[in-house]
Amino acid sequence: MGPLVVDFAEAAVEHYALNYSKHPPVLERGDAADGARRQVGWLSALLGNLAFHLDDISGARTHLATAAAYGARTGERRLEAWEWGAQSMVARAAGRTTAAVEHAERGAATAPADLVRTQLRAWALLPSLAAVGRGEDVEHALTTALDELDSADGEAPVRFGFDSAELAPHQAEAYLVLGRAADARAHAESSLSGCISRTPSWAVASLVLA
Repeated sequence: MGPLVVDFAEAAVEHYALNYSKHPPVLERGDAADGARRQVGWLSALLGNLAFHLDDISGARTHLATAAAYGARTGERRLEAWEWGAQSMVARAAGRTTAAVEHAERGAATAPADLVRTQLRAWALLPSLAAVGRGEDVEHALTTALDELDSADGEAPVRFGFDSAELAPHQAEAYLVLGRAADARAHAESSLSGCISRTPSWAVASLVLA
């Protein structure tokens, strides 16, 4: 953990300690309470993501589970689905591959029928299925994602946009895990040709190709 992260954390704690009592609790029923719960859910999601990148697996699981619960409680399906996908990522990193598949499948089932679901299949379900060696299911999930991507043509993008160029490196990663190096290389090269240089998709494709 770098000194800048520590400074931010200490500043946040100090602000909370000094200002918490100045604000009335938002516990009334209705839209205001649901709005507050959604904000808590998304904040928990951000904390879970931060914890994961700081290698705090238990903290990530706690915050992400909280975010998913708030998403379910408020009907915020994108939040709920996204957090099941994130929990799949955390489980996979911890070597809990069976749990990773279960979380990813739950996220895909929960997600609204738009690019959120397509993207979740790409970054959560494909690598999780590959990690347990379910090659046929990888192909099925990929076909479904490609069909969804085609049907979503013209839809507003999510999280920095999502298209076939971003799907391709996830496909390549899955093929690499399954031992299909030639297929992985082909899709990584395809992704590179369609990506803007030095974007996240470009970086992933470059790593798979390497």
